[in-house]
Amino acid sequence: MDYHIAEGVGTNLSISNKHAREILAYIKGLNVDKAIQRLERVIEHKDSVPFKRFNTKIGHRPGKGPGRYPEKACNEIIIVLRNAKNNAINKGLQEEKLVIKEGITMMDISKRRRQRSRKGGYVGSMKLTSVKVKLIEHEEEKPKKKVSK
Repeated sequence: MDYHIAEGVGTNLSISNKHAREILAYIKGLNVDKAIQRLERVIEHKDSVPFKRFNTKIGHRPGKGPGRYPEKACNEIIIVLRNAKNNAINKGLQEEKLVIKEGITMMDISKRRRQRSRKGGYVGSMKLTSVKVKLIEHEEEKPKKKVSK
């Protein structure tokens, strides 16, 4: 068990799995506070999330290429990030050194059952997503001393 890692989990979130994947790829490797600031800028439409994988028929944004402003998914991921940050503080990790190590998205089962409607269609199916974020306490690498011969 590693004591320098903290996790935050959000289950049964009513957000797009594809949007969550792109957002987590966008903030991976950043400091937690900086990542939350970036996502808040996305919600205000001042910055966009670049879509690297699921980018068919998506408009280009200035300086980023294909991108969008997934507000609902950003709000949910901000909650998960704050949860992970609080878990890390409770564990005794230093708040300033917390970096996002990885973000995982998983599809959950539908909350509502599918009900058959008229003319052979179905209604009531709602897909859900789970998100897991791992934070690690980043330590500054010390320069190695050269051994003289």
